[in-house]
Amino acid sequence: MMNEAQATEWIASLKPGDKIGVYSGSQLVMETSVDRKTSSGRVVCQTGAVFLPNGEIFGKFSDKSRRIRPLVA
Repeated sequence: MMNEAQATEWIASLKPGDKIGVYSGSQLVMETSVDRKTSSGRVVCQTGAVFLPNGEIFGKFSDKSRRIRPLVA
């Protein structure tokens, strides 16, 4: 499992088209890809979800247990 510093470093390296996983705890919820990154470092996924630079989901009504992390084979 990644700590917050590792997640932030990994997220900073993401580019549009990169495949990522959305996890709730250690459970993979869905696979998606990066659509774009904002100037503040937020990640906008192809599904429309937005994640903060530390991997936590952004949005008032979002499921706060969800995080983005690399896909694990």
